Amino acid sequence: MIKRIRDFLLEHPGMLAEIPIHEITDKHARNLARNIDLENKVTTTIAVTCSDSRNKAIRELLYRIPGVRVYSNAGGIIYGDFYLTTIAFDHGTQCGARSYAENITEKGAKAITYPAFVNEVHPKMMENAEKQLNKVSEKYRGGIIYFQQESGEISFKTHDKKGIKFQQSFECERIINELACLQYRYSKEEFAEMASGQNPHIILLTNGHITYNADIFRVDLQNNDASHRIIYDSMNYAVSHALNGESSFKNTDAVIICLDKINHPIPRGFPGFFKKILPTLRSFVERGGEVLLVSVGSREGEKRVYRVK
Repeated sequence: MIKRIRDFLLEHPGMLAEIPIHEITDKHARNLARNIDLENKVTTTIAVTCSDSRNKAIRELLYRIPGVRVYSNAGGIIYGDFYLTTIAFDHGTQCGARSYAENITEKGAKAITYPAFVNEVHPKMMENAEKQLNKVSEKYRGGIIYFQQESGEISFKTHDKKGIKFQQSFECERIINELACLQYRYSKEEFAEMASGQNPHIILLTNGHITYNADIFRVDLQNNDASHRIIYDSMNYAVSHALNGESSFKNTDAVIICLDKINHPIPRGFPGFFKKILPTLRSFVERGGEVLLVSVGSREGEKRVYRVK
């Protein structure tokens, strides 16, 4: 059984080549590899957002709030109970996972490429956030926060459909107070850009508590678990669209898989996930992209970078 990153590397000889950071081709990936680090602050509250790079504005503020840890997945999907106060986020009209779920629901399809989007995501913004929070044990539900990318407006909900307040609603209210400044941090033109198709520099998959913020499509492993279908579908969706000349991801040059080798063993299901996603990663490399595995420890000297061949 593969339990450590070293064991995983030994299982895949010739597939991954260790390189120094300065040899990373893409400048944005190079900056991320240089600056990425593990955050060791105590976590009391979980905020779950969509992977969408246009949520950068929200994530930037959340990273600064004491006690808050941010997890992101396509559609803001929650697939594991954290046993901590949890806030579900959803955003604007432009969400690839919700749009895909809506198209399949309305038109049907012979083959479903991203089944987790269909099974786990509700096509409507408010209903989707409610669906995600309902997966959390009642005593840990804090509330729902909506971010309208087109205007920068923030709204929230701290009660269920029966009008009963969530047991941890006070934490949602605390976070809302911290996010109130969002409208004043960006111009109308910047919010207009957030309402258009996303075009992140990097697609990031990680199991680490990392607060590096940039134009990133981010996928976080909840409870160190890579076996849930949403992880494959989130990455497959993003990497398949990258460098394909489409409006979204058209200039996304790098994929980084960043693993925390101190606080976690190799993620559950990671070897199987990697084997399944590998053809998509190699196709991306053939289109001119760069795929890296970054192993991060407690000290800078423990950081290792591997290029996927």
